[in-house]
Amino acid sequence: MRVPAEARHEELAQGQRTAAASALALVEAARPHQWAKNAFVLAPLIFSRHLFDLSLLALAVHAFFLFSFTASAVYLANDVLDREADRLHPVKRNRPIASGRLSPRVAVAAAAVLCLGSLAGGLWLGPPFAGVLLAYLVLNSLYSLWLKRIAWVDVTAIALGFVLRVVAGALAIGVAISHWIFVCTFAVALYLALGKRKHEILAARFAGKDQTEARRALGGYAMRHLDLGLRAAGAFAVLSYFLYTVSPDTVEKFGTWLLALTVPFPALGIWRFGQLLSRGSRASSPTEAILTDAPFLGTVGVWLLSVIVILYVAGS
Repeated sequence: MRVPAEARHEELAQGQRTAAASALALVEAARPHQWAKNAFVLAPLIFSRHLFDLSLLALAVHAFFLFSFTASAVYLANDVLDREADRLHPVKRNRPIASGRLSPRVAVAAAAVLCLGSLAGGLWLGPPFAGVLLAYLVLNSLYSLWLKRIAWVDVTAIALGFVLRVVAGALAIGVAISHWIFVCTFAVALYLALGKRKHEILAARFAGKDQTEARRALGGYAMRHLDLGLRAAGAFAVLSYFLYTVSPDTVEKFGTWLLALTVPFPALGIWRFGQLLSRGSRASSPTEAILTDAPFLGTVGVWLLSVIVILYVAGS
């Protein structure tokens, strides 16, 4: 009688190991490392000088996680749709769904729970916020199903997603922010998106493959046009941030012109990102490259510290 008992024990242990492996694969597929992009939701909190208001900070953090969960739902659904193509990709074939470590059915169920839960949580922050969150979900769904296949439209959709993050961040805490912040956000996001496309083209060339094998939209990009777009978006990002810092409304609001002294830091960050692209980083994506690059992170850290000191200490 001991053999069946031991067999049941082993079966139970095997089931627990399978469940644990599936849970880890689900977390990996949700890509929490990409949640750093949702830090744009916190921009209105910082630039409205409410960073140390604990009640508003809690609302902003709540909004951050709602966008993060929604983004993870989109990643899961997108990976289910692209699993056959991903299996032919040298890097994407290792993703949990493409590799078979995560069941598509489990991924779809998790995406639905994350999506519905986020929208319900968004209503708690108010219908306007929930509306922006829904718009972000619709935009990303259209991107996954259609827009990502159209060159230049794909990067524009990505940039608009970042603008929606900032709009939602302002709605979550009930503040108004300068239109220059929205313009700068769009330009920075466009720069990053174009950088990702350049990285994908370079990676395809290095592997000796046609660039459309990595992404269909890459067939509509020429490297010289990408480089031109990167220079234009980078310059516009720095210019729009400069115009924000010297705007009469900004100087009057904060009671100081010192914010203009922080302009070199975004310029250095953009230059560093371009340098990483030109050198051909070994990272699997530009996002991974900048999140593991000490000079870039140091520049962003010094910029953020400088902004906080100027707005919260030097300003009136």
